[in-house]
Amino acid sequence: MEEGETQKTHLITKAINGDVIVILEKHQAGLTIQQVKHYLNSFAFSVDSDVPVRFDFEAIAKDNFLEEIESMSRIISADVYVDKQLLGSEVLDFSERTNTVKHEVIISVKAKNKDNIFDFTRDVYAKLNGGHNEIQRLRVVGRNTDNNVVKINTDFIERQEYVKPRRNEVTGEISTEDLFEEMETVLSNFN
Repeated sequence: MEEGETQKTHLITKAINGDVIVILEKHQAGLTIQQVKHYLNSFAFSVDSDVPVRFDFEAIAKDNFLEEIESMSRIISADVYVDKQLLGSEVLDFSERTNTVKHEVIISVKAKNKDNIFDFTRDVYAKLNGGHNEIQRLRVVGRNTDNNVVKINTDFIERQEYVKPRRNEVTGEISTEDLFEEMETVLSNFN
């Protein structure tokens, strides 16, 4: 391939209690964890072992939504997924003609500049946990103490952190050393 036709995908690992935690850089042209798994499995047959070696993965899900949002320094936005019937309810009374509308309707709430919508998010989560059928799930975007963007979702709380490594001003390539340093910081949160 010619210069500039490839992009690196960075990943780091840490062994904890017999599992390997992988932090993988995600970008549009990069490798996915599924591709990494297939690559490793293509070499698994050559491992000299009495037990067959096979690689697989699971995304790490967080258990406690409230604990996750409390660990954020600021909540920037919240998407509240509600049933489409709310559109025709007495509260909104927009329209009862929702046959062609998707089942979930998204209400997007954003914080005022430099404000935090933590209390709003906690109230919505309490209604969701209280069994109110009109709220189906909640997706939150905030910032952690390192000022990185973090997204969490009540359906599946998979931690996604955004880092900002330096870029080469001439080539636009990300600094591998800087990215690994930031990924190590993310990995240090896993014990």
